[in-house]
Amino acid sequence: MIFWLLSLACSSSSPPPPALVIVVDQLRADELGAYGNLPTDTPRIDALAARGTRFTRAYAASTAVGPSRTSLKTGLLPPQHGHREEGDATAPYGAWLAHAGWDACDVYFSVSEFNKDAFELNKCVSSSSRFAVVWIDRDVGTTLANLDDVVGQVADIWDSRHRDSIGSFVGLVGSLNSLRSEAAVLLTDDMLRVPLLVWGAGGEQDWEIGEVISTARLGQRLAILAGADFKGQPASSGRVYHESTVGYTMFGARPLTGFTADGGRYVEGVFGRWYPAQGEVVRHYEDPQSGYPEAAMQLKALSEGMGRGAGLPPEAWTSSIDPSDRRKAATLIAKFDAAMIRGRLGAARRILMRLEAEFPASPVLARLRAEVSGQSD
Repeated sequence: MIFWLLSLACSSSSPPPPALVIVVDQLRADELGAYGNLPTDTPRIDALAARGTRFTRAYAASTAVGPSRTSLKTGLLPPQHGHREEGDATAPYGAWLAHAGWDACDVYFSVSEFNKDAFELNKCVSSSSRFAVVWIDRDVGTTLANLDDVVGQVADIWDSRHRDSIGSFVGLVGSLNSLRSEAAVLLTDDMLRVPLLVWGAGGEQDWEIGEVISTARLGQRLAILAGADFKGQPASSGRVYHESTVGYTMFGARPLTGFTADGGRYVEGVFGRWYPAQGEVVRHYEDPQSGYPEAAMQLKALSEGMGRGAGLPPEAWTSSIDPSDRRKAATLIAKFDAAMIRGRLGAARRILMRLEAEFPASPVLARLRAEVSGQSD
């Protein structure tokens, strides 16, 4: 399959084929039947996987939606584009888009807001559009089955108007398992390992690629399928960079940076830790050793030239708090949020008091106090 991709990397004067990219936030790879979750609630998405290639070890560039969206558009990693913390940021598409000969047309909606008739009439789906990116928000209260139905309708409508097109389905970031809420501040498969499917352009069907790749490289891969020439691009290092700044934003902890390779994942905050891979999954558990000089040097080499400090204040990198030391706090915040959703204000107040006592200087406390105050008024 890799040779198939490279064989299509040739210049062409003909117009690029039309392409559809469906992007879903908060979707882990292991939630889909195509990635082994059986019985499946996602038969429509699984059918898209059967039409082409399923990448079994695709990873987001960040655990935060905003930075991962910017990476997907630009083809750059967070230290390169400088969007490090959660929040919207206006970012242009990278050079890969023009290199392929496309003009991007974006559609945004949540699963609960999807309207088939409106989508059919959308300018990005019209016969004149040749590259549409559909950004789907998996909003609260919608099920996997709801999402699957919407994705299936989007693909069907596009296919009815654009024959012989390229298609892709990708997760923006993963989602937390309710039993692993502490993963919010870590670098685990919960938030990093996402689905990535590509079909069309005469490629193999029901194919699988197990190489470690970043979703930030999707644009370039699609451009290659469209006939763009990327022969001058550097070869892959076999390591995929990603980061989490959630611990810094919430607790003032040092940002986590790291990489995933075939054998596992190296994560570095105040300390460095290695988590081994078992098949396609990186098993996250605490290793009593924290010295991995070889992996630390590999991360340093991978990060060189990225502008590590871009987008964050200098003090972020001198914090003595390791995010893994705030896992308990992350779990308490998840319980606070659940209590607020259920209207249990008393329970939320008790959790807030505990957080104030145990983690008094955490920036996130201002947000929690405001929420409690708003409910009390």
